[in-house]
Amino acid sequence: MLGLANEVGEVLGKYKKYLRGDKMIRQDFEKALVSELGDVMWYFVRICDMLDVTLYEVMLDNIHKLNDRMLKGTIKGDGDDR
Repeated sequence: MLGLANEVGEVLGKYKKYLRGDKMIRQDFEKALVSELGDVMWYFVRICDMLDVTLYEVMLDNIHKLNDRMLKGTIKGDGDDR
């Protein structure tokens, strides 16, 4: 999980540099971002493996959660139990 947090931090670092106008053209930024997202995905899938769930199951669960929030009119806001 720490590896995931680290890689997400690297994604955000690339974005920060892009926003502040560092010498990175959009094409280079997108290529760097895709590379970092691959690292994020690696750690995410490893956590799924550790929990014995598939990426599909996680995505499906999230879709159900968001649909439920939409039906209850709580799609916007904070907190897990909406």
